[in-house]
Amino acid sequence: ERAVFPTPTIGMIGLIENLSHITTQWFKDDGDTIFLLGNNKEELGASEYLHAIYGVTKGSVPELDMEFEKNLQTTLLEAIKAGYIKSAHDSTEGGLSVALTECCISNHENKHGAEIELIDKIRTDALLFGESQSRVVISCTASDADKVQALFDKASVPCRRIGTVGGDSLKINDLVNVKLNKLHDSWYNAMHHSMERVS
Repeated sequence: ERAVFPTPTIGMIGLIENLSHITTQWFKDDGDTIFLLGNNKEELGASEYLHAIYGVTKGSVPELDMEFEKNLQTTLLEAIKAGYIKSAHDSTEGGLSVALTECCISNHENKHGAEIELIDKIRTDALLFGESQSRVVISCTASDADKVQALFDKASVPCRRIGTVGGDSLKINDLVNVKLNKLHDSWYNAMHHSMERVS
């Protein structure tokens, strides 16, 4: 009688013409530069944060500018094909802090921490968990950072250096400082821990 949250689900299949262009989401090497493509906005409507923390599903969904999104993705593909990008991960479901966590821990065998500095003047919960569209966390070698910046500047895609890969924790300003092992355990063993609490 009603839609199952979240209603819109789109499956997509694409053809990868060159396997060397496959770009995974996890950080690769200590010392790499981390950029954020796109802009953080004060948008929390219909977010996982509201659903998980407050048990509500309400508010306006984040705005999506299709032309901007296409420009961002086209420029990102250009940077990948040029060999500049070592990792790339969208920042939508769960927000920026969740995306950064996944970048740190999604390679089980080779986890990398990160130190992040965000200067946005928006609400803390929106900064960490807002699901504003058209944002991608990317990383590259420090030696390629200026080339990456120049490429996105030329395309008029916001591109900010937000941090550096390294260490055994994810640090975001003075808001987040969590060891990778704890993040990894919470992420991958959530169901197991939940069943333990019930039993």
